[in-house]
Amino acid sequence: GTVNLAEGDLNRPADLTATEPAPAQPSPRAPLAAIRAADWESRVTKAKEPVLVLVTGAACADCRFAAPMLKGLAAEFPNWSLYSLQDSPEASKVLPQSANRTPPVFLLYEKGLLRSVRQGLPFPRAKDESDADYQERLSRWFRDALTQKSFTFARH
Repeated sequence: GTVNLAEGDLNRPADLTATEPAPAQPSPRAPLAAIRAADWESRVTKAKEPVLVLVTGAACADCRFAAPMLKGLAAEFPNWSLYSLQDSPEASKVLPQSANRTPPVFLLYEKGLLRSVRQGLPFPRAKDESDADYQERLSRWFRDALTQKSFTFARH
C-alpha cells in the first residue's frame, strides 16, 4: 500500500519526547481546592476569611454529589475559602476530636475557630427527585448555612 503524506509532514522532525504540560496545582482560592493536613494551620486556623472544609472519603457517594454543588456556590461567597480534605490518618491529626469522621463532614471556621459541624447531607433525596432538583435543594440549604455561618439553623 501507498501512504500519502502531506508535504509538510516529510520535513517535520518527529518529536517523540514531547509531553503534555503538567496540570497546574489548584490555587488555594480555587473553589474546593484540596488541602493537606500540613496546610491546615495556614489555610484554616490562621485564615482571616471564613472557611468551609468538606471532609471526603474515597467511597463516599454523597461527597461526589456535594462537591459540584459547593463549587457552584463558591462564586456567591467570594470572601470564603472552600477546601476539600481527604479523610486519612494524617487528616485525623487536624480534624476536631468531637467531629464524626464518617464522610461527608462539613466544617465551618470563622477567624480560625470551628463554628459549626455537619456530618452527612442535611436531608435525603426525595423519591423520584432528579439530580438537578436535589442539587438545587441542597444548594439552597448550604447557601443559607454559609450566610448564617452555621449548620444549626439552616432551613430545609
